[in-house]
Formats: sequence, structure tokens, C-alpha cells
Amino acid sequence: MQVQRPGGGLQWEVPATALRLATRAEREAAGLAGTAAPVGCPECRELTAAQRAAVDRGDRALAVTRTIAVRSHYRASHASYEAETW
Repeated sequence: MQVQRPGGGLQWEVPATALRLATRAEREAAGLAGTAAPVGCPECRELTAAQRAAVDRGDRALAVTRTIAVRSHYRASHASYEAETW
């Protein structure tokens, strides 16, 4: 697999067996705010924070509603971003 830092730069090869998902701390340090959306999207941050708050409160119904809102926003606002980065 070829990998690259968020935002671009040199690519390097890594065995597929060595890949893992980034931790929340690693995503935040990279400026990704826990999403795959473009760095710095204020609506992504707001929607994700609301979704996490619902999960933290244990409000399952609200968490589902907020998760749908996050995904709907991502598809509507960032679908072309994902296509451009691949």
C-alpha cells in the first residue's frame, strides 16, 4: 500500500498488514478533527461534537439522528473532496 500524510507530500510504501486506523489523538494532531472531511470544516466540527455529546449522554436515538446529520453533511459538502484526494 502507498500512504501519504494528510494534506499531501511524499508517498511511501507500507505492507497492508502494518496499516491501522489512526487514533483520535493522531487524527486531531493531523488537523482532521476525527473526520475524513477537509481540514478546518467548521460544520463538520460542530456536527461531530453534537454527535459525540449525544453518545456521551447515552441518548441513543439522538446519537443516531446526529450521526445521520454528520454523514449527510459530509456527502453533500465533501463528496468531491474525497474523489479529488483518491
